Amino acid sequence: MTPGTFEITPVPQVASPHEVGRWLDASTRQMIVELAFAGACHGMTCEARTILGALPHLVDDTVTQHWLHAALLLALGDTDAARNALARDDEGDVSAAATVNGASDLAAMQALHQWLAAMPAAPASANDASRSISTSFSRIAKS
Repeated sequence: MTPGTFEITPVPQVASPHEVGRWLDASTRQMIVELAFAGACHGMTCEARTILGALPHLVDDTVTQHWLHAALLLALGDTDAARNALARDDEGDVSAAATVNGASDLAAMQALHQWLAAMPAAPASANDASRSISTSFSRIAKS
């Protein structure tokens, strides 16, 4: 290779969409999900929504995917979509899987339900980067 040139490594071919994230290690995938929450809270909604769409490729466990999906929608200010996502989870196998997978998944889903119950309905367009999530947490703590 000559100086000043670089070699492009092709993206590995995968058999299924869920294997896409396998070429990223677990800590990198976790960091990407954390960046989605940071972006949602700091006005980078487009980037956060892009990562939201990639959650199935970044998170292996389906129960964790579901509550992260609802939590990220909530962070984006889309409480209606978060409520709908959790309602679908209650109707489907996700709640049953949460109890099988452990108390932490069930506790996370219950916390999201309580948080949503304390928040007024707001569509995604109502998202404002200046809003404070800590205000939402304080409303829950008082109830």
